[in-house]
Amino acid sequence: GSKKLAIQHHWTNKHLVDHWYDSSGIKMYYTPKLRPYDAGVMTIGQMFLEIPPTTPSVVTSGELSAECSRDLIKPTGMKVVAALNHMHYLGISGSIEQIRNGRTINNLTDDHPY
Repeated sequence: GSKKLAIQHHWTNKHLVDHWYDSSGIKMYYTPKLRPYDAGVMTIGQMFLEIPPTTPSVVTSGELSAECSRDLIKPTGMKVVAALNHMHYLGISGSIEQIRNGRTINNLTDDHPY
């Protein structure tokens, strides 16, 4: 089984207000009794993206090949319970589509505008 856990907490202060502070927290519970389902996070995107100045629009795409998905996804399948676009303050719109055999079968996100 897994031996590591990563937690990310994102807090937005878009206007950079000095006297705003995050006071949220997290409670984590551990049990030796396994649950019937596993949960995980799949991140799809670029580690580096260079956009030239004054470029009005940039489209990027990513792909998870059939070979890769066979290695990552259990034979019982995977249920997507949430999806999000993550662009900080740089993006103005974004979408995630699930495409199989050249055909869109699911729109996971559609943030226009972001």
